Amino acid sequence: STGDSAFQAKAHQAMSERIRGHGTWVVATHAPKMAAEFCTRGIVLQHGRICAQGSMEELERAGVAF
Repeated sequence: STGDSAFQAKAHQAMSERIRGHGTWVVATHAPKMAAEFCTRGIVLQHGRICAQGSMEELERAGVAF
């Protein structure tokens, strides 16, 4: 991850406030923990092609690598 812990906490709080109750967001990340926290559904790409999609719980149960 990028930045010191104070910066990360501030960024996390800002993202939480913006996402709460605001419909659809598109998030591109290599951080599965963050995706699982903020997203309800995911699409996993490999070499520009969809290799998996579903709820975050389904992707986790299937062992999909981010």
